[in-house]
Amino acid sequence: MYWKSIYFCALVALAGAVYAYSPPIITTTGGLPPIITTTGGLPPLPQYCPVKNDCQRVRRFEEHGYPYTEFECILTNYGYLDVVNVDMRLDGARLKEIKGMETSDKGFSWNFPAWRKQRPLATGDSHRWSYIVNGYEPLRVTLCPKSPRVNIEVNNMEAGNTPPTIKCSLDNKCTMVKQWVTDNKPYYQYTCQVINNGVAPVTHADVRFVNATSLYAVWELQTSNNGLTYDFVDWREQRPLEHGQTHMWGYIANENLAIQVCEKYN
Repeated sequence: MYWKSIYFCALVALAGAVYAYSPPIITTTGGLPPIITTTGGLPPLPQYCPVKNDCQRVRRFEEHGYPYTEFECILTNYGYLDVVNVDMRLDGARLKEIKGMETSDKGFSWNFPAWRKQRPLATGDSHRWSYIVNGYEPLRVTLCPKSPRVNIEVNNMEAGNTPPTIKCSLDNKCTMVKQWVTDNKPYYQYTCQVINNGVAPVTHADVRFVNATSLYAVWELQTSNNGLTYDFVDWREQRPLEHGQTHMWGYIANENLAIQVCEKYN
C-alpha cells in the first residue's frame, strides 16, 4: 500500500509538470486542426528580408512558333525603413523581357529604376514590375535589400550620405513547440517572448510577419490594420513592459515566418 501511494503521488507530480509546460490551446474560427504528429524539428528561421515579392501569370502567347508567358509582380516593403535599392536575382536563362527593374551587370542582379532614389519604397508601399519568359513556368526570384535608407533629413545631410538607422530596444525570440499535418498541410506552433532591453518602459510594439498569408492564429498580440502590423494587447497600457521584462505571445502558421519587432513610433 505504501509503494502504491508513492507511485500515485509521482504520477500526480508528473501530470502537474506536463500541465505547467504545455503550450496554450488556441481556438480560431473553425477550430484548431487535429494534431497528427508532434515529432521532429524545424530548420532555423530564415534570415529576415523586409521586401517580399509576389508574381501572377497574366497571359500566354506565341512568337515565331515559340511559347511565352508574361508575369506581373509586386515588391512590398514590410520593414521599418524606406528602401531605395534591392538586390534581386533571377534564374534568367529563359528571360525574354523585364519591365520596372534595371540591371547594371548584364542581368546578374536587378535593382529598382533610378527614380526610386527620389521616391523610396516606404513601409507598406509596393513596386510593380513584370517579366516575360520562354515557356510557361515562372522564374525563381530571390531578393534582399541592398542599401535600406531612412527618408529623413538630419543636420542638412547631403544626398548620398546614410542617415542614422532606428535602434530598437525590443528583442524577440520564438521557439517551435508543436507541429502537425492536416489535409496534407503543415502547421507549426510557436511560443515567443518580446524582451525590453531598453531603459524606458514600452506600452506599444510594431510586430511584422513576412508572408503573413500563411499565418493561422496569433495570441497576446492584436492588429488594427488587417495584419500588416501587430501590437501588444490593450492591457499593456496599464502594465508597461519595463527594462528586462518579457511579453509572452505565440502564433500558428503553415511555414516558418521571419518576424521583425520594434517599439511603435507614432
